[in-house]
Amino acid sequence: VAVAGTTATLAVHGSRVRGVVSATGAAATLEVDGTRFETCSPCVSAGPLLSFSSTNNVIEGLSGSDVRGYSLSGATTISIANDVFRGFNGTGCVRPIYITGSSVGSIANVSIDDIVGNATCSAGMWWDSSSTMVSVLDSTVSNVTGFCLKNAGTLPGGMSYSYNDLWNCSSGVASGAADAGGNISADPRFVDAAA
Repeated sequence: VAVAGTTATLAVHGSRVRGVVSATGAAATLEVDGTRFETCSPCVSAGPLLSFSSTNNVIEGLSGSDVRGYSLSGATTISIANDVFRGFNGTGCVRPIYITGSSVGSIANVSIDDIVGNATCSAGMWWDSSSTMVSVLDSTVSNVTGFCLKNAGTLPGGMSYSYNDLWNCSSGVASGAADAGGNISADPRFVDAAA
């Protein structure tokens, strides 16, 4: 599923997608809601665009070399909420949420678990911007090879995080990110719904 154009809008709601959803355009908008993604990497590839909004999506069981759930570049605003990323396994860089060169970001109530890759370049969430900020709030990131949160940009504190559960990340809780308080590190004890 793809859209390109300066003012294009793409909305994906309540779907099952086996492939990549992509959008580009300086004034383009991409909305993804209630969607299950399978056999894709990245599952969402977008940028540059005006805005990206994601809620209530599930991405699981991805594998390969460079594995990404969302790969976003050059978005003016980003909002990610209530999404689940789990069971990513790669031989290279594994990053469920990978964002570069974007302006304002908000990530809230997201669950990321069981992420395996090369520890030198993998993380639960990866933010790379030289002049803008993202906030991570009320999320759970656990069992990650690499950092739970990684700010790879040159702006000190370009990623801030508060009221999260960040647990069992092999390289540590965060790199280059500002702890805004209220965070814990405890086993989230996820329960398998099929059990």
